[in-house]
Amino acid sequence: MWMIAWRICLRKVKQLQNRIILGFGIGTSVGAIVLAGGWFSMLLWLLMCLLGQGIILRFAAGMTPPP
Repeated sequence: MWMIAWRICLRKVKQLQNRIILGFGIGTSVGAIVLAGGWFSMLLWLLMCLLGQGIILRFAAGMTPPP
């Protein structure tokens, strides 16, 4: 029983670590875009939107649509 609880705890810790790393990555990217400005900024925002759209479409592929 305690092994199952231990595995769940480890999974939650790993998930938290991934969220923190992803948050720092996104924050750094947005900070760099804001500081860069101009056309470079626009192109980086476009790239981030396209990548985000691809991720969202992959998430939504397995879901059933709402009624």
